[in-house]
Amino acid sequence: MKKILGSLILFFGVCSYCFAATVVLENFENLTKWSTFKGPKSLIGIKLITQGVPEGKGAMEISYNNMDWNGVGMSFTPKQKWTIKNSLSFSLKGSNSKNKIRLEIADNQGERFEYQIVDNFNTWKKFNIPIKNFKRRADWQPNTAPNNGLTLSAVEGLSISWVNSGKGTLAIDNLVLE
Repeated sequence: MKKILGSLILFFGVCSYCFAATVVLENFENLTKWSTFKGPKSLIGIKLITQGVPEGKGAMEISYNNMDWNGVGMSFTPKQKWTIKNSLSFSLKGSNSKNKIRLEIADNQGERFEYQIVDNFNTWKKFNIPIKNFKRRADWQPNTAPNNGLTLSAVEGLSISWVNSGKGTLAIDNLVLE
């Protein structure tokens, strides 16, 4: 009986993440989960901002000059299971740069799926993107990535980058899986 009870407690403890109505992936109270990446011609920097944020105590501001490739990302260790989640929501503050923002999921074995947003706003804007709207990235995949669709069974990471060359600033807050 103790073994069964212990197994049930472990199951519900581990799966409480799976059944939660919302899961906060990042509230941006600090930037310890995020790193930058860039090509030799580009510049990128991140900083925590605390004034004028839509929720909580902070948001991440990204300053970029994309001349080849750059972005910010966070990895999930252990990998996350998003199979019963429907959408990714967050707040963005653009700089009206007209640049295309790529939000990218690194799924099972690194297969990449993207959703693009045009930076045509300069105030905070709330987004709620159905996960089914993420499409397989056509211009680049890691050599070892499978082509088995968006399984969401072992999500490895999430990144923000730019589709086109350009510069600007972007702020993000309250990244939530629903």
